[in-house]
Amino acid sequence: MKIEIVTQYPAGYFVFCILLGLLYAGFAYYRNKKNSEIPRGIIVALFSFRLLSVAVISFLLLVPFIKTIHSNIEKPVLIIAADNSRSILATSKNYGAEVNAKVKELKGKLSEDFEVRFHSFGEKTGEPDSLNFSERSTDFSLLFEDLETRYSNKNIGALIVLSDGIYNAGQNPVYANNLKHVPVYSVLLGDTTLRKDLFIKEMYFNNITYLGNEFPVELLIDCEACKNEKTVVSISVDGVVKKEEELLLNTLPLTYKFLLKAEKTGMHKIGVKLKALNGEIIRINNSREVYVEVLDGRQKILVLSKSSHPDVGAIKTIVEANENYKVEVQQFDNFKGNIDAYNMVVMHQLPDDAAQSEQLLKKITKNKIGLLLVLGTQMKYQQLLRVNFGVQWQNILSGVRSFNDAYPVLQKNFTLFNLSAGTQEFFKDLPPLKTPYIQFTVPGNAENLALQKIGSVSTELPLISFYNLEESKICLIAGEGLWRWKLSDFLKHQSETHFEELFQKTIQYLSVKSDKSNFRIAHKKKFSENEEVILDAELYNDSYELINEPEIKLKLTNGSGKEFSYVFGKTADKYRLSLGFLAPGNYHFDAKAVLGAKQYNKQGAFVVEELKLEDITTRADASLMKKLAEERGGKLFFTANTNALIQAIKEREDIKPVEHSMVEMKEMIHQKWIFFLIITLLTAEWFVRKRSGMN
Repeated sequence: MKIEIVTQYPAGYFVFCILLGLLYAGFAYYRNKKNSEIPRGIIVALFSFRLLSVAVISFLLLVPFIKTIHSNIEKPVLIIAADNSRSILATSKNYGAEVNAKVKELKGKLSEDFEVRFHSFGEKTGEPDSLNFSERSTDFSLLFEDLETRYSNKNIGALIVLSDGIYNAGQNPVYANNLKHVPVYSVLLGDTTLRKDLFIKEMYFNNITYLGNEFPVELLIDCEACKNEKTVVSISVDGVVKKEEELLLNTLPLTYKFLLKAEKTGMHKIGVKLKALNGEIIRINNSREVYVEVLDGRQKILVLSKSSHPDVGAIKTIVEANENYKVEVQQFDNFKGNIDAYNMVVMHQLPDDAAQSEQLLKKITKNKIGLLLVLGTQMKYQQLLRVNFGVQWQNILSGVRSFNDAYPVLQKNFTLFNLSAGTQEFFKDLPPLKTPYIQFTVPGNAENLALQKIGSVSTELPLISFYNLEESKICLIAGEGLWRWKLSDFLKHQSETHFEELFQKTIQYLSVKSDKSNFRIAHKKKFSENEEVILDAELYNDSYELINEPEIKLKLTNGSGKEFSYVFGKTADKYRLSLGFLAPGNYHFDAKAVLGAKQYNKQGAFVVEELKLEDITTRADASLMKKLAEERGGKLFFTANTNALIQAIKEREDIKPVEHSMVEMKEMIHQKWIFFLIITLLTAEWFVRKRSGMN
C-alpha cells in the first residue's frame, strides 16, 4: 500500500503556507517587548505552536487529498471441468472412484500456483464436491457458456476438461465460440478399446398420428466390430410384440423402416429391441422406447372464396403445414357441404348473395365455429348492412369505390397469443394490404393485433382484429394481399417462418373451442425423465371468477398401479403442483375440488420418457478431445499422464499473475487526526500563555 498527499495547486504553495505561518508567528512573538520578561524557551514553544497551527490551516485551504494506492496480486484462475454423465461408467461402475481421485490430485498439485475452480457438466453445470456420474446427457456448449459468464472479468489461465468426448446435446464443442482466448487441456476419460457393440443410433418417428392411419418409424442401426453378423429386431406397442425380423449387418449404418397402425387413441409406447450378439458386453443401447400420441382425427378447416386468389393459396399452404389440420378449399358458388362438419372456416371475402352470406354466418355462430374473414376488393360492401358479423359500418349505402394501401402497426397490448421477437420485427417492414376506404368499428370486446397506417398517418382503424360473436371466435383481416407478406418473409429471411407463426397461431386460437368448465388442469402430455413434471389448475365460481380458496387434491397412478396423493399449491389466483422428476412410464391422475355443495373432478394422463442418450455410444472419442485441445492452444493427455499436464501448464509463459491496483482519494480535511492536531496546538499555545501570565 502506498500513500501520497496531493493537491490541485503547485508544490510552491506548500512553502507559502509555511511562510504564512512564520509571518503570523513572528508578528506575535518575535522581538515583541511585551514578551521580554518571558523565558526564551517558552517563547520558542509558543512560536512553534502558532507556526504549525497556521501552516496546517493554510494547507487545508488548498484542499489537499490523501491518495492511497492498494495493490493486489491475483493468481491465474485454473478451471477444472469434469464430465459428470452416465457414459463415463459405461464399461465399469468402479471407474468413478478413479476419476474422482484424479480430480482431487489435480486440484491439490495446482492449487499452490493457481486459483483452482472445479466445475462439473452434463445436462447442466454445477460445482459439486465430487462427481456422481448421474447426468443423462452431455452438453459441452452449456459448459463454455456458463464459464464465460462466471469468469468474464477474471484472469483465466487455462481450462482442463476431463471427459470421454461423447456429447449428445448442444453444438460440437470444437466449434463453440465461448472462451476462445483460453487454452484448453483435455484429459481423456473412459475406454477407447474397440469392443463388439450393436446399438440403435437414431430413431425417427412422428410424435402425433391419427386413428386408423399407418405411421412410419425409421431406425438407424450401427455396430462396432460386428459387420456381416445377424440380429433380430423386435417391435412392440405397449408391450405387445407386433413384428420380428432378422437383419444382416452388412451395410453400416443400416436403415430399417417399418409401418405401424394406429389402433387406439391416446399415448402409446413404441418399443424396439435388437437381439444381442455373441460376445457383446454393453447391451443397454440395443433397445429404445418412444411415445406416439394417437388422435381421433384432424381438425377440419374449410376455406371459402369468391374465386381463385393468391391469398387463398398462401393461407392453405400454411395451414396444411400443421399435421393437426386437414384443409378443404371451395368457392362460394360451388359449396354445398355442411358447415357443421368443420372446426373452423376461412372466408376470403363474402359471396355476392347477401342471403348466402347471412346463412353461412348464422350456421357458424350457431355451431360455435371459429371464423377468419378477409375483406377484399371484389366484395359488394352494401350487403354488409344485412350481414351481422359484429362490425358496425358507416357510410356504405353507396358502396365502396376506392381502397387504401394500409400498412400494419403491431399493438403491444395484444394478449390472445404471443408472437416471437422475430415475428414482431417482421411486422415493421411489410407491404400494405388493400383495405376499403370506409369507417367501421369492431365490438368492445375486440383485441386488435394490428391497426392501419395509411401513408405516414397512423389510424385507429383495425387491420387484424379478434373478437367474439356469441360463442364464436372471429378474426377480421380488413384487407387483401396476404400473399405479399408471405413472399416478403421468404425474400428477407429465406424462409416463411414468421408468416407461418402468425397464421398458425391465429388458426390455432380460432379452431380451439374455449373450455368453459369451472375446473381445468393444464399440463404437457409428454415429459423427459430429466424434466420437472408440473400441473397447473384453475377453479371458477358460478360467476366465472377465478378463485383458489378450496383445496385441490390429486391422486397419481403409475404404470404399475401404485398410487400417490398430492395437494396443489396456491399461487396468486390459481393452483400449481410440482410432481418433481418422475421415473419413466405412463401416469394417470384424478384431481378433485369441492366448491360449496359442488364437487368437480378432472382426469388426465401423461408419459415420462426415458433418456438413453448416454447409452447410445459408449466408446470414448479421443479424436474429438484431441481436436478440442489443439484448436484452443492446448494438448490432449491421458489420466495416467497428468503430471506432464501439470508441467505443461506451469511452463506456459502467458499464464501469469496479474497485479491489480486500486486508487482511493480522500479529502484531508475529513481526517479526524488533523482536527485534533489543530485543537491540540491551539490549546497548548493558550495554556502556556496563561501559565506565563500573557494576555
